[in-house]
Amino acid sequence: MKKSLLLIGILMNVIAVGQNPVLNASFESWTLGEPDDWTTNNAPGFRVPIQQNNTGHTGNYALSGFVTQIGINTAYPPILSSTDMSGNPHPVSFAYTNMSFYYKLNLTGTGEFFNAGVVISDPAQQGIGGGVYQLYNAANTNTFTLANVPISYIPGGIPAGATITFAISDTLSGLGLQIGSYFRLDDVSLNFASGIDEAGNTDALLSPYPNPSHSIINLPFNLEGGNDYSLIIYDLSGKEVDRVNYSSMPKGAYKEVIDVSDFEAGAFFAVLKEGNILLGTKLFNVLK
Repeated sequence: MKKSLLLIGILMNVIAVGQNPVLNASFESWTLGEPDDWTTNNAPGFRVPIQQNNTGHTGNYALSGFVTQIGINTAYPPILSSTDMSGNPHPVSFAYTNMSFYYKLNLTGTGEFFNAGVVISDPAQQGIGGGVYQLYNAANTNTFTLANVPISYIPGGIPAGATITFAISDTLSGLGLQIGSYFRLDDVSLNFASGIDEAGNTDALLSPYPNPSHSIINLPFNLEGGNDYSLIIYDLSGKEVDRVNYSSMPKGAYKEVIDVSDFEAGAFFAVLKEGNILLGTKLFNVLK
């Protein structure tokens, strides 16, 4: 009898680990034009960049995010977050190794990019893990395509929540957004997976310190040299909050010190790029 109970316990644990904790992951459930269990930047009657779509990867529906127009030639981006109206993330109990989703993409501006991010937080809603994924218009596709986002962790944290964000951003602080650009999403999932790699060298950007920080964050990284590089800081919505560009840097080890004393409290992504090629991402927290 004890062996049977032990076996049942093991099976229940395997089933629990295998379950996707993302709520309304396939965007099948909507209320008054809003996807249940997600928060949008819609303003009904004024601007509605996040909309239901009836051509899903699976099921009956998917979600579309459009760059919409407000005023005369003013663009407004779509932003989607896996939080409730109080800002609480989707609950999780495990340190998932990657986030996956299916997407279609149509970016018409050269400076625009599609930004997907995930932050795993502890019971105090401090970020303990995360990953980011970015696509430019060269990746436009009209068929659903699978994306995998590796999640890295700060040692010692206890996972309790997941905040997933999708947005269209641009490299010109909003001035490069093109009205009509869109993404389409379906089947968002947090998973345990092996063999999932970021584009480029995942060792290029090393762990930030001190993490969390009140004043400055040190960002060490390695460059292969000879090309142009960028070290960019994004908030969870995909908005760029700081950037350092490097031209024709020789091969070597480097460290950038970023003043975060004026940042809002919360989690941020440091992203190292060679041109538009992602070399590495790291999560850090700012405290007040």
